[in-house]
Amino acid sequence: MYVIVIGVTNLTQKLVEWYSEYEHEVTVIEKDIEKCHYFDQLFGPICQNGDACDPEIQSLAGMDRADILIVATKSDKDNFFYDSHLVFIF
Repeated sequence: MYVIVIGVTNLTQKLVEWYSEYEHEVTVIEKDIEKCHYFDQLFGPICQNGDACDPEIQSLAGMDRADILIVATKSDKDNFFYDSHLVFIF
């Protein structure tokens, strides 16, 4: 399965660990480059830096082939925004 997680949080780390344990492919999309570097150091090159609503970032992350999309930012406002906008794409 191919999983995309939007946002780097403590939940994201647990999700990546769990899905990786079962050998699923995981990509994380995160705006903060430092958080991306941190996740890349922990898990290898899995983080795509940028805005998940940007069609170019979606393409680079392989959103068109994702089986699961998880929105896990720290902001309820952002989570709602991504959920409402990405439902049409995903």
